[in-house]
Amino acid sequence: MNGYAKKRNLVVACICAWLICFSLQGAGVLGVSPKPLIFGIPSSVCYLLLMGIWGVANAIVSVKLLAPYFYEKAEAVMNQE
Repeated sequence: MNGYAKKRNLVVACICAWLICFSLQGAGVLGVSPKPLIFGIPSSVCYLLLMGIWGVANAIVSVKLLAPYFYEKAEAVMNQE
């Protein structure tokens, strides 16, 4: 497996894990109890905050890891003409 495939698989795995965790929260399995407080914030709100941070991190990391390969491929296609 080349470097691009490994990075792509890592990004896809992180996004799939994020989707599963977010779906479990929506289904009422994770992060639903307002009783436990984390730094004075209900755990459900803290869970959503962490999921938001994780989602933004997924977007940033995927662009940082995969964008150079897209540019290389685009330049190769443009130079073929």
